[in-house]
Amino acid sequence: MMPLLQFVLLSCDSEDPTTKIEPTTTTTTTTDTGTVVTAPVPLTDNHDRLARLSHEQWENTVVDLLGLREPTHLSEHFVTDATHGTFDNESHDLFVNPVLWQQYLIAAEALTDQVMTTPELRDRVFDPDPKVDPEAWIRAFVARVHRRPLTDTQVEAYLELFATGAEVWNSGDASEDGARQVLQTALQSPWFLYRTESEGTPRDGIVDLDAWDLASKLSYALWNTMPDDELFALAESGELLDEEVYAATVRRMVTDERARHTLQDLHDQLFKIDSYANIAPDVTVYPQFSPDLVRAFQDEATMFLDDVVQHGTVHDMMTTTRTFVNPPLADLYGVGPVPDDGEMHAVDLDPSQRAGLLTLAGRLALQADPTTDSPIRRGIYVNTTVLCVELPPPPAGVNPQIPQDPNLTTRQRVDAYTGDGTCGQGCHSTYINPVGFAYEHYGALGEWRDDERGLPLDASATYTFDDGPRSWNDALELASILGSSPQVHDCYVQHLLTYLYQRYPGMADEALIDQLGTLSLTDDAPILDLVADLLLDPSFRVRAIE
Repeated sequence: MMPLLQFVLLSCDSEDPTTKIEPTTTTTTTTDTGTVVTAPVPLTDNHDRLARLSHEQWENTVVDLLGLREPTHLSEHFVTDATHGTFDNESHDLFVNPVLWQQYLIAAEALTDQVMTTPELRDRVFDPDPKVDPEAWIRAFVARVHRRPLTDTQVEAYLELFATGAEVWNSGDASEDGARQVLQTALQSPWFLYRTESEGTPRDGIVDLDAWDLASKLSYALWNTMPDDELFALAESGELLDEEVYAATVRRMVTDERARHTLQDLHDQLFKIDSYANIAPDVTVYPQFSPDLVRAFQDEATMFLDDVVQHGTVHDMMTTTRTFVNPPLADLYGVGPVPDDGEMHAVDLDPSQRAGLLTLAGRLALQADPTTDSPIRRGIYVNTTVLCVELPPPPAGVNPQIPQDPNLTTRQRVDAYTGDGTCGQGCHSTYINPVGFAYEHYGALGEWRDDERGLPLDASATYTFDDGPRSWNDALELASILGSSPQVHDCYVQHLLTYLYQRYPGMADEALIDQLGTLSLTDDAPILDLVADLLLDPSFRVRAIE
């Protein structure tokens, strides 16, 4: 590993107060050459101006920046971020610690080697040719790395670095060594690893984002990657700040395939589709279970959500009977037959048994015990994910195991252990249990059942929503209630805002959430319109200051 000035270059620019960003701490490491490298590790204390790229954003960005044909998979080796929220891109949880800094260094070395030894990549990256005009190359290419034009001070610093390349690499070609030195260092710059925002001029407690800041914020919100050429051009001309141009740009980007992928990521994280891999029912009770069925659960959920997001509404998400199945999943649902061709096929499920996302088999199997349903887990899921209810942790020392009794249904056992008159009175009896009981007709594999071991089932309950109590007899009636609940629509908009804005919602966001939640409920606004409206709102284009 060759020594480099890691992060030091241009972590702050003292001659340009509009771009000054101070590092907050340093770390020291020793390379295998024995050289000690001391480097600032920027910590995102000022989350409003510094948002570290998530690992997926980093991966997408290096692919687009360098013109790679496929992902590098280097980010798969990055240390896992200790996130506390729903999504992995929430800026308050994203830091550069010494371990990740070292991994960024290794990744930058690997990417630089790939560029230097691949003619196709060299042609893209070294245009204009740094051997002919290093300053022109730095102003062109490194500006793309920074995602904004370089200041004269930054250019001078990079030129000085270019001149030191021969001392470090000593290949016999000073220009080649200089280009390697600049590229490898630029890929570790805070301006690359963070989505930064200029200091700007405060007015009435806010700062307007400049065109370059806005281009990056919009691109990472919708595409999880750097701006494309068209967006960069609008930033360079300043046209992006024009209301009509900005609105047209948002609409172009929302309908782009990259936005579709980003919205799939949003919903995969929100509804924990990756966690389906943990579904593990008792195979003596469910001999039809297999890893192939788990993959079908995941594919179904991803395709269901993509279909609803691209063409439907929040109400559709809660109530539609349309989904996607292969033969094993069709057998579980009792529909079909469908072709056994390795594809998922659109079907309509029995409306007397299924309605919306929350009655899909994979979702129900994820919140179940190995042999039977789990009203508690299912109730917690709906409360926290669909209703945005913050549930307190269970009291210390409480035994989570519900006593077994073959003469009682699961609901009866749960109610006896956590219902009214027990230690679970309040949180369980008010929030968790009523919603969980709605899904009593679905077993541990999400299959429909008319009874439980011959015992009659009761899926009725009453829940007090923000706008008052509502009662139902089964999950289908609950689905209809949820689809028409202001609380559900507001909660969904809150999730969209959190992901797209990359931060937790605050009090200042409540009016926007309420406005778009109402639009979703009363006008049945398409989900893509809600996404666009969040990005078109003036609050997306400014930064609040204290």
